Amino acid sequence: MIWWLTFVGSSCLNFLILMNIKPRTKVENFQKILSSLFITSTTIRSIFPRIDVERICYFDSFISSTVIGRSVATIGEISFGIQIAIYLLEIIKRLNISEYHNSLILFPICITIAQGVCWLGVLTKYQLFHCIEESIWAISVGYCIIPTIVEIIRKTKNSDSRLIFITGLIACIMYIIFMSYIDIPMYYKRYIHNENDNMKYLTLSEGIKDCMSCNIISKDWDIWKEDYYWMFGYFSLSTLFSLAMIQIPKLF
Repeated sequence: MIWWLTFVGSSCLNFLILMNIKPRTKVENFQKILSSLFITSTTIRSIFPRIDVERICYFDSFISSTVIGRSVATIGEISFGIQIAIYLLEIIKRLNISEYHNSLILFPICITIAQGVCWLGVLTKYQLFHCIEESIWAISVGYCIIPTIVEIIRKTKNSDSRLIFITGLIACIMYIIFMSYIDIPMYYKRYIHNENDNMKYLTLSEGIKDCMSCNIISKDWDIWKEDYYWMFGYFSLSTLFSLAMIQIPKLF
């Protein structure tokens, strides 16, 4: 249970930090609402973990089911995408940078599309949809976020603020590397495995019914270890970025 307890512990820490952040402006108040939605979704998913397509759950509970987990994930991830866009839009506004507005507005739209693709994969059990979903995330970060951060670093004179965004840039690059070499190949390997087993894919109506319950209840590390690494990054690291984006730094 050690790996599961790391999720529970990080969720408790996230909420403790969240409650102690005091928004100073209307923008920061909205950022806190978005962060609260994201952290609530990650908390539910970390306490009641599941592997979507295989319908594997840690607990035998309806809250653990794919339909609940995927629903809260959709709300949380769209909120996170909007939060990133608003944070960077506020920064470039302060730095009088205008050429990156459109790409930042595009980012949450891409994330919303990725959620739709993910639902197709979850309902039909066709793992290539998850490859597409994760590719949309990686490409969106590379196209919409990284160029903006690079320009912010270039325009920022304050060394403290530059360090903040250099850290963000490194995190984005590491994220793309992780998605390209670990996460997307994981789903593609599962697709090939299903193809070799002549797996019968589900229709959307079949998938809706199927994802309302768990097929396998297990706490076996061998079952969870492949998914643990992205879960740890998702539940324990991305949440810290979400919390950090609530308050816009006064460093410019």
